[in-house]
Amino acid sequence: MSKARTVSAVALLAVVPVVLTACGGGDSTSTSATEGTVTLVTDTKADVEPLIAAFEKKYPKIKVKLTVPAAGAIMATVRTQLSAGTAPDVIRVWPAGGNPLSIKELTKQNLLKDVSSDSWTKGLTDADKTAMSIDGKVYGAPITVTGIGALYNQQALAAVGATEPQTFSDILALCAKAKAKGKSAFSIGAKDSWTTQMVPYALTSTLVYGPDPDFSAKQAKGTTTFADSGWKKGLTEFQTMVKEGCFQKSPNGTSYDESMSRVSKGDSVAVLMATNAEAALKLKAASGTTFGLFPLPATENAADTYQVGGIGSAYAINAKAKHPALAQKLLDFITSPQGVALIATATGSGPALPAGSEYQATDVLKPILAAQKAGKLTAAPDQAWPDATVQAAHLTALQQILGGQLDAGGALKKLDDAYAKANKK
Repeated sequence: MSKARTVSAVALLAVVPVVLTACGGGDSTSTSATEGTVTLVTDTKADVEPLIAAFEKKYPKIKVKLTVPAAGAIMATVRTQLSAGTAPDVIRVWPAGGNPLSIKELTKQNLLKDVSSDSWTKGLTDADKTAMSIDGKVYGAPITVTGIGALYNQQALAAVGATEPQTFSDILALCAKAKAKGKSAFSIGAKDSWTTQMVPYALTSTLVYGPDPDFSAKQAKGTTTFADSGWKKGLTEFQTMVKEGCFQKSPNGTSYDESMSRVSKGDSVAVLMATNAEAALKLKAASGTTFGLFPLPATENAADTYQVGGIGSAYAINAKAKHPALAQKLLDFITSPQGVALIATATGSGPALPAGSEYQATDVLKPILAAQKAGKLTAAPDQAWPDATVQAAHLTALQQILGGQLDAGGALKKLDDAYAKANKK
């Protein structure tokens, strides 16, 4: 990837009801496309329950068997199943590269079906098409656009006597106020290592990728490194947050679900997470609890702050699907205006494809929309990393910083070593 991609103006700023003809690239096998059971795997049940109900209502002879691995386990579980030929028919995937279920990684072993002929591909922006394609062929459907920020319990923020922070000093002041009230400013479920990436992504959006959108291209050419960039300040700030008690006790022993429950109940004020996690917070919260989102500032000037955003949920068809025709039918429905609206609404995200008029943006998404409109939104950096080994080194280093076994300098070295090795492949 030549550069860190900013999020395209998909349908976030204006949602226009569009009717698409779902013709998709169905197969010509004898597998029935009118009845049977199609299997689906994703990472959050609440995200797809309305979609499944609507699909089964439209096709009463077709049932969707849903699998939701334990929090954080989807990547390892599904990757193993794909390699063994036992994965579900339709799977949750991630754009570009950087993790085991990303388009780039999965297509290396021909694990996904080419869906370039599907009609919905004509509605993709250039940026989204690039993120879901390899060698000009589309292998996955981007359904939502989401952002990363501090999802916070509005009642908990008020209870500690604080307002939305505008500078990094404000962040540390929030941490102190929360501690004084017996709470933590931020909850982090580092037992599920993927959750840790959200903090440095939010910080480096402002320190690296916003000011220098060509950073990833330079890094790929070997003209810059993590240690020689704003990543140094970003990981130093992360380490400072750990030392100042911004997170709850024993973050490495806290799961994703537990970290979300802390914010829902008000034991922690906020969690750095994607906007589509709002649904999970609401499920665990008492009646009357409301949530908002603020960016994580990395400097002493609020005008410097960028935010992270990009493709949220995306789906693809297993190249070895046991029910290929049914899998195509389900993907056709997922990518229809109705399907997109149902998933975007359930996840509190923006639609990446044309959505039906029933879609409504949430208050949590509004700061992301404002950042997009102002040109202050950057893509998650791992999308441009050479392969998933860099992300693995990143997550391990962050857990070690949280546990006090590593400092920012040591983490930067691990990242640079992993990146250099991956970039030579």
